[in-house]
Amino acid sequence: MNKKENQELNFQEFEKKQIVLKSYPQKLFVEISRNCNLQCPMCEHNRIKNNKKYNMNFNLFKKIADELFPHAKDVDLRGFGESIIHPEFEKFVDYSLKFDCSLGLITNLSIKNDKLWTKLVKNNFWLGISFDGATKNTFEKIRKGSNFDIIQHNLKLIKKTRDKFKKNPWMIYFVVTLQKDNISELEEIIKIADKFGINRVELNPVQLPFFDFRNLSFHKKKTEDNLQKALKLAREKGITILFQGNLSTKKTEEKYSTVKKIKRCRNPWTHLFIAYDGKIGPCNHLMRKPVVFGNMQNNEFATEWNNKKFQEFRKKIDTKKRYKACNWCYKNRFDHF
Repeated sequence: MNKKENQELNFQEFEKKQIVLKSYPQKLFVEISRNCNLQCPMCEHNRIKNNKKYNMNFNLFKKIADELFPHAKDVDLRGFGESIIHPEFEKFVDYSLKFDCSLGLITNLSIKNDKLWTKLVKNNFWLGISFDGATKNTFEKIRKGSNFDIIQHNLKLIKKTRDKFKKNPWMIYFVVTLQKDNISELEEIIKIADKFGINRVELNPVQLPFFDFRNLSFHKKKTEDNLQKALKLAREKGITILFQGNLSTKKTEEKYSTVKKIKRCRNPWTHLFIAYDGKIGPCNHLMRKPVVFGNMQNNEFATEWNNKKFQEFRKKIDTKKRYKACNWCYKNRFDHF
């Protein structure tokens, strides 16, 4: 079955709510490393620094790639760490390039490595750049351990490389985690996006305990006012703003957002998350805890994909019997499909 046939069958099986699948997932999250060079205060993994046990073994990666990449439409080489700090990251990149699929990752862009960033852009990697402040003080407060000057250097290099090789500008975008400390800088973030040729900005609500004062729900008017200004500027600059979830701005979201709340979740059919140690689950959001349904370390994917846990998850995902951890998405996340 070729890639196109797999994609068609995958959607058919989703539409029919089939529990046992013949198709392979179209979207893969492959966690190269759970290590991170930053300690962002809103991240539950911010205590992990650099331990080789949290890095994926290259032989495991090859097994995953050989089994799954030929069927995949999109491969996201990240998890709950910063993939580029893996000592063999370029080796993973080179092996991935053997396959005909869209490749990319979300990155904090905080490593100064001109050769690497140039290579990724030249080879059509899409890059979601975590960008949570327009000033050095705010950025480095939220992205603790980063250097705002290095980020801007890398953005300048990426723009130059992208323009030189005439790459699609849509492949580079900002991912903003909106919260109390940066909502007032959203308009300035749009200006920085324009400066570096970024024409897409994705807005995510910070996910913290409901009583945490950094949540946007405590700052609704402030969020509404700053979002309106940012949207106006973005339209003037030709920048697309995507709402990824509930920003506690119902009035603005109803007027400007073109997406809707999730009614049916596609992930158990179309997505697969593979952790650094080979553990697999149906959703990258659920693997934080994690919710593990199988392991590719010693087992074949074909048997794991339709094991009892995956089948039960597909049965219950759109019912009241679904995992409690899924409820946040049904309530807050927007569907872009």
